[in-house]
Amino acid sequence: MPIPNVATLYQKIRKGSEGGHEFSRLVSALLSAEYGSKGERLQLFSDASGDYNGLDAVIFGDEPFPEILIGFQYKFFPQNLSYDNKAKIKSSLEAARKSNQFMKHWILVTPEDFLKNDLEWFEKLKEKIPQSVSCDAEHCGVTPFTFDIVHWGHTKIVELCLKHEHIGRRYYAELFQDEICSNYAVEVLFDDGSDTLAFHPNFNRVTKIFRPQTEEEKLEEIIHFEAAFNSVIKKSASTNLTSLFKNLMHFFKKDKLLKEKRKIEILINGEKLTPKFPRKKPILNAAIAPFPYLDKYDAIQRCWFRIKIKNFGKKALENYKILLNFEGNFVNSGTEEPTISELINKTYPTHTNVYKNKGVLQPENPILVQGDLFICSKIFIEPVKECNSTIKIHWKLLAKDFSESGNLVINALPDYEDLEEVFYIQPDKTPYQEIEYLNIVKRGILKPRL
Repeated sequence: MPIPNVATLYQKIRKGSEGGHEFSRLVSALLSAEYGSKGERLQLFSDASGDYNGLDAVIFGDEPFPEILIGFQYKFFPQNLSYDNKAKIKSSLEAARKSNQFMKHWILVTPEDFLKNDLEWFEKLKEKIPQSVSCDAEHCGVTPFTFDIVHWGHTKIVELCLKHEHIGRRYYAELFQDEICSNYAVEVLFDDGSDTLAFHPNFNRVTKIFRPQTEEEKLEEIIHFEAAFNSVIKKSASTNLTSLFKNLMHFFKKDKLLKEKRKIEILINGEKLTPKFPRKKPILNAAIAPFPYLDKYDAIQRCWFRIKIKNFGKKALENYKILLNFEGNFVNSGTEEPTISELINKTYPTHTNVYKNKGVLQPENPILVQGDLFICSKIFIEPVKECNSTIKIHWKLLAKDFSESGNLVINALPDYEDLEEVFYIQPDKTPYQEIEYLNIVKRGILKPRL
Protein backbone atom coordinates (compact mmCIF):
# COMPACT_ATOMS: atom_id res chain seq x y z
CA MET A 1 0.00 0.00 0.00
CA PRO A 2 1.54 3.37 -0.99
CA ILE A 3 2.32 5.90 1.71
CA PRO A 4 0.00 8.91 1.37
CA ASN A 5 1.28 12.46 1.35
CA VAL A 6 0.46 13.75 4.84
CA ALA A 7 0.67 17.17 6.46
CA THR A 8 3.63 18.01 8.67
CA LEU A 9 3.28 18.36 12.43
CA TYR A 10 3.86 22.09 12.05
CA GLN A 11 0.67 22.17 9.96
CA LYS A 12 -1.25 19.87 12.29
CA ILE A 13 -0.29 21.30 15.69
CA ARG A 14 -1.33 24.79 16.71
CA LYS A 15 1.39 27.41 16.92
CA GLY A 16 2.88 29.03 20.02
CA SER A 17 4.35 27.66 23.22
CA GLU A 18 1.55 25.11 23.73
CA GLY A 19 2.21 23.73 20.25
CA GLY A 20 5.91 23.49 21.06
CA HIS A 21 5.16 21.52 24.21
CA GLU A 22 2.86 19.18 22.29
CA PHE A 23 5.56 18.61 19.65
CA SER A 24 8.08 17.82 22.40
CA ARG A 25 5.75 15.29 24.02
CA LEU A 26 5.19 13.50 20.70
CA VAL A 27 8.89 13.32 19.81
CA SER A 28 9.72 12.06 23.30
CA ALA A 29 7.06 9.35 22.95
CA LEU A 30 8.52 8.26 19.60
CA LEU A 31 12.06 8.17 21.01
CA SER A 32 10.87 6.14 23.99
CA ALA A 33 9.17 3.63 21.70
CA GLU A 34 12.18 3.47 19.37
CA TYR A 35 15.01 3.18 21.90
CA GLY A 36 13.36 2.08 25.13
CA SER A 37 12.45 -1.32 23.72
CA LYS A 38 16.06 -1.83 22.63
CA GLY A 39 17.43 -1.40 26.11
CA GLU A 40 19.20 1.86 25.27
CA ARG A 41 19.93 4.18 28.18
CA LEU A 42 17.47 6.84 27.06
CA GLN A 43 16.71 9.74 29.40
CA LEU A 44 13.84 12.12 28.58
CA PHE A 45 13.41 15.50 30.22
CA SER A 46 10.06 17.14 30.98
CA ASP A 47 9.18 19.95 28.56
CA ALA A 48 7.68 21.84 31.52
CA SER A 49 11.02 22.05 33.32
CA GLY A 50 13.12 22.85 30.24
CA ASP A 51 16.04 20.94 28.78
CA TYR A 52 18.99 19.42 30.67
CA ASN A 53 22.54 20.49 29.86
CA GLY A 54 21.17 22.01 26.67
CA LEU A 55 19.41 18.80 25.57
CA ASP A 56 15.80 17.58 25.49
CA ALA A 57 16.71 13.88 25.47
CA VAL A 58 19.89 11.85 25.89
CA ILE A 59 21.06 8.33 25.10
CA PHE A 60 23.93 7.68 27.49
CA GLY A 61 26.86 5.51 26.51
CA ASP A 62 27.70 2.14 28.01
CA GLU A 63 29.65 1.82 31.22
CA PRO A 64 32.30 2.71 32.15
CA PHE A 65 31.92 5.82 29.93
CA PRO A 66 28.26 6.98 29.98
CA GLU A 67 29.45 10.52 29.10
CA ILE A 68 29.91 9.42 25.48
CA LEU A 69 26.32 10.18 24.59
CA ILE A 70 23.86 11.06 21.84
CA GLY A 71 21.92 14.27 22.44
CA PHE A 72 18.55 15.35 21.03
CA GLN A 73 17.33 18.93 20.70
CA TYR A 74 13.69 19.71 19.73
CA LYS A 75 12.81 22.92 17.89
CA PHE A 76 9.22 23.63 16.80
CA PHE A 77 10.35 25.65 13.78
CA PRO A 78 8.92 25.62 10.23
CA GLN A 79 10.92 25.00 7.08
CA ASN A 80 12.51 28.08 5.53
CA LEU A 81 14.18 28.99 8.81
CA SER A 82 14.24 32.64 9.85
CA TYR A 83 17.37 34.43 11.01
CA ASP A 84 16.11 34.14 14.59
CA ASN A 85 15.44 30.40 14.16
CA LYS A 86 18.98 29.82 12.92
CA ALA A 87 20.47 31.87 15.74
CA LYS A 88 18.58 29.80 18.34
CA ILE A 89 19.66 26.52 16.73
CA LYS A 90 23.30 27.63 16.70
CA SER A 91 23.09 28.82 20.31
CA SER A 92 21.54 25.52 21.44
CA LEU A 93 24.24 23.54 19.68
CA GLU A 94 27.03 25.57 21.26
CA ALA A 95 25.45 25.30 24.73
CA ALA A 96 24.97 21.53 24.40
CA ARG A 97 28.53 21.03 23.18
CA LYS A 98 29.89 23.12 26.04
CA SER A 99 27.92 21.20 28.69
CA ASN A 100 28.54 17.73 27.21
CA GLN A 101 32.21 17.46 26.31
CA PHE A 102 31.99 13.85 25.17
CA MET A 103 28.77 14.05 23.14
CA LYS A 104 29.13 11.89 20.03
CA HIS A 105 26.06 12.96 18.05
CA TRP A 106 23.77 16.00 18.29
CA ILE A 107 20.40 15.38 16.63
CA LEU A 108 18.16 18.37 15.84
CA VAL A 109 14.47 17.44 15.52
CA THR A 110 12.05 19.82 13.76
CA PRO A 111 8.54 19.13 12.43
CA GLU A 112 9.42 19.80 8.78
CA ASP A 113 12.19 18.79 6.37
CA PHE A 114 14.76 21.44 5.51
CA LEU A 115 14.49 23.36 2.26
CA LYS A 116 17.60 23.55 0.08
CA ASN A 117 18.86 26.83 1.55
CA ASP A 118 18.27 25.56 5.11
CA LEU A 119 20.15 22.36 4.31
CA GLU A 120 23.09 24.33 2.94
CA TRP A 121 23.16 26.49 6.07
CA PHE A 122 23.08 23.39 8.29
CA GLU A 123 25.97 21.81 6.40
CA LYS A 124 28.04 25.00 6.82
CA LEU A 125 27.20 24.99 10.52
CA LYS A 126 28.47 21.43 10.71
CA GLU A 127 31.77 22.47 9.11
CA LYS A 128 32.32 25.16 11.75
CA ILE A 129 32.04 22.70 14.65
CA PRO A 130 35.26 20.89 15.72
CA GLN A 131 34.86 17.29 14.65
CA SER A 132 37.43 15.26 16.57
CA VAL A 133 36.91 14.54 20.27
CA SER A 134 39.84 13.23 22.30
CA CYS A 135 39.86 12.01 25.87
CA ASP A 136 41.75 13.42 28.81
CA ALA A 137 43.57 11.43 31.45
CA GLU A 138 40.38 10.72 33.34
CA HIS A 139 38.94 8.99 30.31
CA CYS A 140 42.06 7.34 28.99
CA GLY A 141 41.61 4.14 27.12
CA VAL A 142 38.70 5.48 25.08
CA THR A 143 39.30 5.68 21.37
CA PRO A 144 38.85 9.23 20.04
CA PHE A 145 35.72 9.63 17.96
CA THR A 146 34.24 12.12 15.51
CA PHE A 147 31.47 14.48 16.59
CA ASP A 148 28.58 14.91 14.16
CA ILE A 149 25.30 16.82 13.93
CA VAL A 150 22.18 15.40 12.24
CA HIS A 151 18.75 16.76 11.36
CA TRP A 152 15.49 14.83 11.67
CA GLY A 153 12.43 16.34 10.02
CA HIS A 154 9.05 15.33 8.65
CA THR A 155 10.33 12.27 6.77
CA LYS A 156 11.99 10.78 9.86
CA ILE A 157 8.94 11.53 12.03
CA VAL A 158 6.62 9.77 9.56
CA GLU A 159 9.04 6.79 9.51
CA LEU A 160 8.88 6.51 13.30
CA CYS A 161 5.09 6.92 13.31
CA LEU A 162 4.73 4.07 10.82
CA LYS A 163 7.06 1.94 12.93
CA HIS A 164 5.20 2.65 16.16
CA GLU A 165 1.57 2.51 15.13
CA HIS A 166 0.12 3.09 18.62
CA ILE A 167 1.63 6.58 18.53
CA GLY A 168 1.41 7.25 14.81
CA ARG A 169 -2.34 6.69 14.69
CA ARG A 170 -2.85 9.61 17.07
CA TYR A 171 -1.53 12.13 14.54
CA TYR A 172 -1.49 10.24 11.24
CA ALA A 173 -4.50 7.95 11.16
CA GLU A 174 -4.47 8.18 7.36
CA LEU A 175 -1.16 6.25 7.28
CA PHE A 176 -2.80 3.07 8.61
CA GLN A 177 -5.71 2.48 6.28
CA ASP A 178 -5.13 -1.21 5.58
CA GLU A 179 -7.85 -3.64 4.58
CA ILE A 180 -8.90 -4.31 8.17
CA CYS A 181 -9.02 -0.88 9.74
CA SER A 182 -9.34 1.54 6.84
CA ASN A 183 -13.11 1.21 6.45
CA TYR A 184 -13.61 3.41 9.52
CA ALA A 185 -11.10 5.91 10.88
CA VAL A 186 -11.92 9.14 12.67
CA GLU A 187 -10.08 12.00 14.32
CA VAL A 188 -11.71 13.81 17.24
CA LEU A 189 -9.93 17.01 18.30
CA PHE A 190 -10.63 20.58 19.30
CA ASP A 191 -11.51 22.79 16.34
CA ASP A 192 -7.96 24.24 16.25
CA GLY A 193 -6.60 20.74 15.54
CA SER A 194 -5.11 20.07 18.98
CA ASP A 195 -6.02 17.68 21.76
CA THR A 196 -5.06 20.11 24.54
CA LEU A 197 -6.27 23.66 25.18
CA ALA A 198 -5.04 26.22 27.70
CA PHE A 199 -7.30 29.01 28.99
CA HIS A 200 -6.45 31.94 31.23
CA PRO A 201 -9.66 33.10 32.96
CA ASN A 202 -9.55 36.37 34.93
CA PHE A 203 -10.71 36.65 38.54
CA ASN A 204 -10.44 39.02 41.46
CA ARG A 205 -8.46 37.71 44.44
CA VAL A 206 -9.67 39.81 47.36
CA THR A 207 -7.80 39.89 50.67
CA LYS A 208 -10.35 40.90 53.33
CA ILE A 209 -8.82 42.43 56.46
CA PHE A 210 -11.10 42.44 59.51
CA ARG A 211 -9.98 44.77 62.32
CA PRO A 212 -11.42 47.35 64.76
CA GLN A 213 -11.84 50.90 63.53
CA THR A 214 -9.27 53.33 64.92
CA GLU A 215 -10.37 56.53 66.67
CA GLU A 216 -8.82 58.58 63.87
CA GLU A 217 -10.79 56.66 61.23
CA LYS A 218 -14.00 57.03 63.22
CA LEU A 219 -13.56 60.80 63.54
CA GLU A 220 -12.69 61.21 59.85
CA GLU A 221 -15.76 59.21 58.84
CA ILE A 222 -18.09 61.34 61.00
CA ILE A 223 -16.62 64.59 59.67
CA HIS A 224 -16.94 63.58 56.02
CA PHE A 225 -20.41 62.15 56.52
CA GLU A 226 -21.56 65.30 58.32
CA ALA A 227 -20.29 67.50 55.50
CA ALA A 228 -22.00 65.42 52.82
CA PHE A 229 -25.22 65.22 54.82
CA ASN A 230 -25.30 68.97 55.45
CA SER A 231 -24.77 69.69 51.76
CA VAL A 232 -28.12 68.08 50.99
CA ILE A 233 -30.44 68.86 53.91
CA LYS A 234 -28.94 72.33 54.56
CA LYS A 235 -28.74 71.95 58.29
CA SER A 236 -26.18 70.82 60.81
CA ALA A 237 -25.97 67.19 61.76
CA SER A 238 -24.77 65.96 65.10
CA THR A 239 -21.28 64.52 65.38
CA ASN A 240 -22.73 61.73 67.47
CA LEU A 241 -23.49 58.78 65.18
CA THR A 242 -26.56 57.72 67.17
CA SER A 243 -28.09 61.19 67.01
CA LEU A 244 -27.09 61.44 63.37
CA PHE A 245 -29.15 58.37 62.47
CA LYS A 246 -32.14 59.75 64.42
CA ASN A 247 -31.93 63.04 62.53
CA LEU A 248 -31.63 61.10 59.31
CA MET A 249 -34.79 59.07 59.99
CA HIS A 250 -36.68 62.24 60.98
CA PHE A 251 -35.59 63.78 57.67
CA PHE A 252 -36.96 60.86 55.66
CA LYS A 253 -40.33 60.97 57.49
CA LYS A 254 -40.94 64.72 57.35
CA ASP A 255 -39.23 65.99 54.26
CA LYS A 256 -41.39 66.86 51.26
CA LEU A 257 -39.07 64.83 49.01
CA LEU A 258 -40.70 61.68 50.35
CA LYS A 259 -44.16 62.98 49.43
CA GLU A 260 -42.95 63.46 45.88
CA LYS A 261 -41.90 59.78 45.93
CA ARG A 262 -38.28 60.57 45.17
CA LYS A 263 -35.74 58.15 46.59
CA ILE A 264 -32.68 59.32 48.50
CA GLU A 265 -30.04 56.88 49.73
CA ILE A 266 -27.14 57.47 52.10
CA LEU A 267 -23.99 56.25 50.37
CA ILE A 268 -20.36 56.06 51.42
CA ASN A 269 -18.27 54.93 48.49
CA GLY A 270 -21.37 53.35 47.01
CA GLU A 271 -22.13 51.38 50.20
CA LYS A 272 -25.10 51.96 52.52
CA LEU A 273 -24.01 53.36 55.88
CA THR A 274 -24.92 50.86 58.56
CA PRO A 275 -23.90 50.43 62.19
CA LYS A 276 -23.75 46.65 61.90
CA PHE A 277 -20.48 44.68 62.07
CA PRO A 278 -18.46 43.71 60.18
CA ARG A 279 -18.75 46.94 58.20
CA LYS A 280 -16.76 47.73 55.09
CA LYS A 281 -14.37 50.64 55.46
CA PRO A 282 -15.61 53.58 53.38
CA ILE A 283 -13.48 55.73 51.14
CA LEU A 284 -13.59 59.25 52.52
CA ASN A 285 -15.41 60.88 49.64
CA ALA A 286 -18.73 60.36 51.39
CA ALA A 287 -21.82 61.57 49.58
CA ILE A 288 -25.56 61.72 49.89
CA ALA A 289 -27.12 61.64 46.46
CA PRO A 290 -30.04 60.32 44.47
CA PHE A 291 -29.62 56.70 43.46
CA PRO A 292 -26.46 56.41 41.29
CA TYR A 293 -27.96 53.43 39.50
CA LEU A 294 -25.52 51.68 37.21
CA ASP A 295 -26.22 48.42 35.43
CA LYS A 296 -23.54 45.86 36.18
CA TYR A 297 -23.07 42.13 35.97
CA ASP A 298 -20.66 39.39 36.99
CA ALA A 299 -18.30 38.57 34.13
CA ILE A 300 -18.52 34.80 34.60
CA GLN A 301 -15.40 33.17 33.15
CA ARG A 302 -16.03 30.27 30.82
CA CYS A 303 -13.62 28.26 28.71
CA TRP A 304 -15.41 28.01 25.35
CA PHE A 305 -14.44 25.41 22.76
CA ARG A 306 -15.73 23.33 19.87
CA ILE A 307 -15.03 19.71 19.02
CA LYS A 308 -14.12 18.65 15.49
CA ILE A 309 -14.77 15.19 14.03
CA LYS A 310 -13.05 14.19 10.77
CA ASN A 311 -13.73 11.00 8.82
CA PHE A 312 -10.51 9.47 7.46
CA GLY A 313 -12.05 6.12 6.61
CA LYS A 314 -13.31 4.58 3.40
CA LYS A 315 -16.90 4.41 4.61
CA ALA A 316 -19.30 7.07 5.72
CA LEU A 317 -20.25 7.29 9.38
CA GLU A 318 -23.97 6.68 9.78
CA ASN A 319 -26.19 7.65 12.72
CA TYR A 320 -23.19 8.78 14.70
CA LYS A 321 -23.06 10.70 17.96
CA ILE A 322 -20.44 11.45 20.59
CA LEU A 323 -20.79 10.82 24.31
CA LEU A 324 -18.78 13.13 26.57
CA ASN A 325 -17.66 12.61 30.15
CA PHE A 326 -15.91 15.47 31.97
CA GLU A 327 -13.41 14.63 34.71
CA GLY A 328 -11.62 17.14 36.92
CA ASN A 329 -12.11 20.14 39.18
CA PHE A 330 -14.60 22.58 37.65
CA VAL A 331 -17.80 24.39 38.56
CA ASN A 332 -20.09 23.64 35.65
CA SER A 333 -20.34 22.83 31.97
CA GLY A 334 -22.88 23.61 29.29
CA THR A 335 -23.50 24.76 25.74
CA GLU A 336 -24.33 27.92 23.86
CA GLU A 337 -28.05 28.00 23.20
CA PRO A 338 -29.15 28.45 19.56
CA THR A 339 -30.48 31.82 18.47
CA ILE A 340 -34.07 32.24 17.28
CA SER A 341 -32.94 32.51 13.65
CA GLU A 342 -30.84 29.35 13.96
CA LEU A 343 -33.83 27.45 15.32
CA ILE A 344 -36.14 28.74 12.59
CA ASN A 345 -33.67 28.15 9.74
CA LYS A 346 -32.29 24.93 11.24
CA THR A 347 -28.71 26.15 10.89
CA TYR A 348 -27.66 25.16 14.39
CA PRO A 349 -25.15 22.33 13.78
CA THR A 350 -25.69 20.17 16.86
CA HIS A 351 -28.35 18.99 19.24
CA THR A 352 -25.98 19.33 22.17
CA ASN A 353 -26.91 18.31 25.68
CA VAL A 354 -24.16 19.01 28.19
CA TYR A 355 -24.81 19.27 31.91
CA LYS A 356 -22.28 19.21 34.76
CA ASN A 357 -20.04 16.25 33.91
CA LYS A 358 -21.76 14.51 30.99
CA GLY A 359 -22.94 15.40 27.52
CA VAL A 360 -24.05 14.18 24.11
CA LEU A 361 -23.23 15.65 20.70
CA GLN A 362 -25.94 14.75 18.20
CA PRO A 363 -25.27 16.28 14.74
CA GLU A 364 -28.21 17.66 12.77
CA ASN A 365 -26.99 15.59 9.82
CA PRO A 366 -26.30 12.05 11.15
CA ILE A 367 -24.10 11.06 8.18
CA LEU A 368 -20.43 12.07 7.84
CA VAL A 369 -19.05 11.09 4.44
CA GLN A 370 -15.46 10.12 3.67
CA GLY A 371 -12.97 12.98 3.96
CA ASP A 372 -15.53 15.34 5.47
CA LEU A 373 -15.45 16.95 8.89
CA PHE A 374 -17.97 18.27 11.37
CA ILE A 375 -17.58 20.96 14.03
CA CYS A 376 -20.09 21.00 16.87
CA SER A 377 -21.73 24.01 18.49
CA LYS A 378 -19.92 25.81 21.32
CA ILE A 379 -19.41 24.08 24.66
CA PHE A 380 -18.06 25.65 27.83
CA ILE A 381 -16.32 24.64 31.02
CA GLU A 382 -16.67 27.01 33.98
CA PRO A 383 -13.39 26.60 35.89
CA VAL A 384 -12.82 26.91 39.61
CA LYS A 385 -11.54 30.30 40.74
CA GLU A 386 -9.12 29.25 43.48
CA CYS A 387 -6.41 27.35 41.57
CA ASN A 388 -5.14 25.87 38.31
CA SER A 389 -7.17 22.90 37.12
CA THR A 390 -7.03 20.21 34.47
CA ILE A 391 -10.26 18.90 32.96
CA LYS A 392 -10.17 15.68 30.94
CA ILE A 393 -12.89 15.12 28.37
CA HIS A 394 -13.39 11.42 27.71
CA TRP A 395 -15.22 11.02 24.40
CA LYS A 396 -16.77 8.00 22.77
CA LEU A 397 -18.03 8.06 19.20
CA LEU A 398 -20.87 5.68 18.41
CA ALA A 399 -21.95 4.96 14.84
CA LYS A 400 -23.47 2.17 12.83
CA ASP A 401 -20.98 -0.77 12.88
CA PHE A 402 -18.26 1.37 14.45
CA SER A 403 -17.16 2.93 17.72
CA GLU A 404 -14.05 4.81 18.85
CA SER A 405 -12.93 6.59 22.02
CA GLY A 406 -10.22 8.96 23.23
CA ASN A 407 -9.41 11.92 25.44
CA LEU A 408 -9.13 15.70 25.18
CA VAL A 409 -7.62 17.97 27.83
CA ILE A 410 -8.38 21.51 28.99
CA ASN A 411 -5.95 23.35 31.27
CA ALA A 412 -7.46 26.32 33.13
CA LEU A 413 -4.71 28.64 34.39
CA PRO A 414 -6.33 31.66 36.09
CA ASP A 415 -4.88 35.16 36.11
CA TYR A 416 -5.70 37.21 39.22
CA GLU A 417 -6.18 40.89 39.96
CA ASP A 418 -5.27 41.30 43.62
CA LEU A 419 -7.51 43.60 45.65
CA GLU A 420 -7.67 44.50 49.33
CA GLU A 421 -10.69 45.44 51.45
CA VAL A 422 -10.86 46.51 55.10
CA PHE A 423 -13.84 45.69 57.31
CA TYR A 424 -14.45 47.15 60.74
CA ILE A 425 -15.29 44.73 63.55
CA GLN A 426 -16.18 45.20 67.21
CA PRO A 427 -13.35 46.78 69.24
CA ASP A 428 -13.06 43.71 71.48
CA LYS A 429 -12.65 41.26 68.61
CA THR A 430 -9.34 39.83 67.36
CA PRO A 431 -8.27 40.94 63.86
CA TYR A 432 -8.18 38.29 61.12
CA GLN A 433 -7.97 37.93 57.33
CA GLU A 434 -9.86 36.04 54.64
CA ILE A 435 -9.20 35.53 50.95
CA GLU A 436 -12.12 35.42 48.54
CA TYR A 437 -12.05 34.68 44.82
CA LEU A 438 -14.69 36.54 42.82
CA ASN A 439 -15.81 37.12 39.27
CA ILE A 440 -14.85 40.51 37.90
CA VAL A 441 -17.84 42.88 37.93
CA LYS A 442 -18.38 44.86 34.75
CA ARG A 443 -20.67 47.79 34.04
CA GLY A 444 -23.43 47.52 31.48
CA ILE A 445 -26.02 44.92 30.56
CA LEU A 446 -25.13 41.40 29.42
CA LYS A 447 -26.99 41.15 26.14
CA PRO A 448 -28.56 37.83 25.14
CA ARG A 449 -27.97 36.18 21.76
CA LEU A 450 -30.94 36.71 19.44
